[in-house]
Amino acid sequence: MKARNSWPFLVVWLLCFVLLAGCALKPDPNVDLPKVSDAESDDMKEEDSELAVLRKNILDSESNIGVAFIGYVDSESTEADLYTYLAASETGQKYPCLSEAPLVMVEGQELYAIVPPNEEWTVTVYPSMITDDGTYEDVLNAPIYTGDPGEVLLVRCNLSEIYSNVLIVSTDGVAAISFRPSLSMEDGHLVAIAGVYDFSVYEEGGSIIESDDEMLENPGLKALREEILQNGTFGAAFIGYVGYDSTGADLYDYLEYSTTGQTYPFLSDATLCMAEGQELYVIVPQAGEQVKIYSSTINENGEYVDDMSDPLLEGGPGEIVLLRCNVSEIYSDVRVVIVDGFGAHEFRPFISGRDGKIVECVGLYDFSVYEPYDPGEYGFEEEMDYLCTFDEVKEAMRRGMCVLYTGQTVDIDGNTCKLFSVGTDHEEQFVDEFHYAVCGDLVYSYDVVNDIWTPLGMG
Repeated sequence: MKARNSWPFLVVWLLCFVLLAGCALKPDPNVDLPKVSDAESDDMKEEDSELAVLRKNILDSESNIGVAFIGYVDSESTEADLYTYLAASETGQKYPCLSEAPLVMVEGQELYAIVPPNEEWTVTVYPSMITDDGTYEDVLNAPIYTGDPGEVLLVRCNLSEIYSNVLIVSTDGVAAISFRPSLSMEDGHLVAIAGVYDFSVYEEGGSIIESDDEMLENPGLKALREEILQNGTFGAAFIGYVGYDSTGADLYDYLEYSTTGQTYPFLSDATLCMAEGQELYVIVPQAGEQVKIYSSTINENGEYVDDMSDPLLEGGPGEIVLLRCNVSEIYSDVRVVIVDGFGAHEFRPFISGRDGKIVECVGLYDFSVYEPYDPGEYGFEEEMDYLCTFDEVKEAMRRGMCVLYTGQTVDIDGNTCKLFSVGTDHEEQFVDEFHYAVCGDLVYSYDVVNDIWTPLGMG
């Protein structure tokens, strides 16, 4: 029997297999495949269109980057809080595509959107700080975030309203632009920078739309803070002299009925810090700044020694502080530090013997409401003439020092004595060197190291 030829059968079998396989690759009309809805498709096209139009506006303005200030936020906001705030903001509603942007969270209370002009530009955020001499120092070797080409960013930053704590750099590999996002105190707009296109949504009057917290801020406090910024960095006022044994309620009552308290009634909401003493001050930081108070003493060399390990008070951001301090009228027993996120300002609240006002220091704006100061009305000439008969006072005057009546009195051994300072009279302020108290024919010299008054004897 001849063998059967199998080739025709094999060809027919392969042809059937291919046809069956082809049938299996066709979609089943009864199965619903996932697809983008018409509404979602329209939203995607709309967002793409918004971003495309915005990028075109950036390029048409001959700018290299687009920036918008979204608004003021809480420095402790979570990522979810910030995206919610963005979605409810005027800018977020106008540009919903911003809700897809990654969020860069640096310490601060200002929220910005950063938009590169096209897919060629990359945005990098670097940390920045202020040095002691008031210049910026950028940490360029440790970027906080580097975006992908064309990536839009959201950046929360700026604890202080005066300085920015980030440097933003954008480049396409050929050209580059760098800037620090911050607001002008004149109109609330972004500080104008060449190459930066501002697409913030402003009110008709020109000012930026404020957050709820900003709008709730007392108008008087807001005005005072603006006044402080025009004249310094932080504000302080001397309220008056109080009793050593005053209670917290006593101090708030004293503040309320003082001239300063009536001029600025919102100060009654201040947090109280009670160090030992008889002088009452109020300290007003900017919204993002923090007040810290430390106890201080004088060593044997007459130098201040501060206890930085255990603060008497650490205020919250923007918290106003009411401070009682200064047992001695000669030196301060506290050190006040105002932290703004980039550095710190400090001062020792103390009344000058020259004019009865707070001793000046860098960054301080004194908004005290002072009574007219006229040392001549106290009739101190006889006591001053008597004090000047003492040899050590004569020697000080020969060395160019002068004698100044402080307008204050001090009780020593049951005697009410007039208080005098001997020191150098500089143009900007009187610098105390020695202190004396005079009552009739009694003269006392103050020992600053031991905080005691010593009888000087007869002239």
